Amino acid sequence: MKGQTSLEYLITYGWAIIAISVIIMLLFYLGAFNPAAWVPVRNEAIGLSVFGVTDFTVNGTGTITLFLVNNAQSSVNLTDIQIQGASLTDVGPTLPRLMSPGSNFTVAGNSTISGTRGDSFYNTKIEFNYTVIKGASHIDSGMLRGKID
Repeated sequence: MKGQTSLEYLITYGWAIIAISVIIMLLFYLGAFNPAAWVPVRNEAIGLSVFGVTDFTVNGTGTITLFLVNNAQSSVNLTDIQIQGASLTDVGPTLPRLMSPGSNFTVAGNSTISGTRGDSFYNTKIEFNYTVIKGASHIDSGMLRGKID
């Protein structure tokens, strides 16, 4: 009688372990544990108030192109752009740049973001250093996140 009870116990838990294993393998197959499924498909810039980033691209070598709009009520002088605490290098067109309210500006430079195209993700801080015309210096900071293009 003890042998039959032990055998039933092992068979019952054996089937449970097999069922759980099949479910886990199915979830892996469907990509539930793939980090790419949890990162946004499109690039996005969040948390900025003065400078709107309407679009941007980052390539594998760290070259970033930003499409900016001045959302401030007054003209501002954009003096520096920092990503991950480091200023963009080889910026073109050069900074500083005077931007009137609602004006657009496209800027490109080299950043510290790097990785392989399509497989690398980033979630990093961006800061815009600027001065209000006839006013003080300020920093507008937010987050950039997305996939290397």
